[in-house]
Amino acid sequence: MADLPSQGSGRGTQWAIVAVLGGLLAVVAVTGYFYAQSVRLDEEKALAESDAIARGIAAFIEAREENFQKILEAYAGRFRFREAIRRRDRAEALIHLRQIAESFPDLDRPFLADPAGVLWAVYPEAPEIYGTSFAQRDWY
Repeated sequence: MADLPSQGSGRGTQWAIVAVLGGLLAVVAVTGYFYAQSVRLDEEKALAESDAIARGIAAFIEAREENFQKILEAYAGRFRFREAIRRRDRAEALIHLRQIAESFPDLDRPFLADPAGVLWAVYPEAPEIYGTSFAQRDWY
């Protein structure tokens, strides 16, 4: 009969251990769930911020390109510039390209190419690239 109380207390101890382990397992599972949710929310936030930055930069670049296009369209309206292009007068065209480059230093290298994409005037001058076709470039 002395063994009976030890068996009863052994079963109670086993149940207590199982209950504590079950509780710890539940705590670990809940903690893991909330950690996974936190990581997912952080990733979504980072993606949203990156998307916003990318959209802002794209809008800036687009506005800048539109500004450059308006500048070039304004120069295209100059009679002497149009005539120099029509006659393919490099010396006269270079005067206008120089003015564009000096007035708008953000424009890297203003140049003129024929409809086939062959460069015939560039400022600053680079005679080694005259006659080079840029028709294969995606920006042409």
